[in-house]
Amino acid sequence: TPLMAQNPSVFNFWLAMVGIADVLLIIVIALIGFHVMSASTFGFEEIEFKHLLPRIGLIFLLMNTSIFFIDGIIALSNALIAAVGKVSGATSVWSTLTEVVKQSGGQGLGALLMMITFLIFSVILLVYYVGRLVTLFIGAVLSPIVAMVWLIPGFRDFAETAFKTYFITVFVLFVHVVI
Repeated sequence: TPLMAQNPSVFNFWLAMVGIADVLLIIVIALIGFHVMSASTFGFEEIEFKHLLPRIGLIFLLMNTSIFFIDGIIALSNALIAAVGKVSGATSVWSTLTEVVKQSGGQGLGALLMMITFLIFSVILLVYYVGRLVTLFIGAVLSPIVAMVWLIPGFRDFAETAFKTYFITVFVLFVHVVI
């Protein structure tokens, strides 16, 4: 899996989203400040400022370093994949496919049907992996906004689900390699 910060397009879009998210964070902090100051007047649930301040600092830090955090997760996944490859001593997928195609020429109808099935599954996996890369790129670009939304109580579940889904999307390749 390619690292996100090394892709200039993704990094530039991420920088633009960090700028947008920083401006939105100021607005959200102002609205939360209004919520804290007027909670008793309007009957809102009271939020203590001392509990809110560390979360604001963490979110600001996460927003401005999210692509590097994502690259760390991807580097961990890539290291695990490389370790499994070295331990198993497996050959590359393409060399195995080439050998199978060479040997399938003299086989009968059953082998031909297995080869067609294998080809169909290979195309499905190829489409899945391209979609996975697109999801990883879009997720990296939108990560500052998702981190900022984690500050808003109503969107906290959405942000946590988005983080878990992104984490799973990164490590699904490792699971496929192990399988």
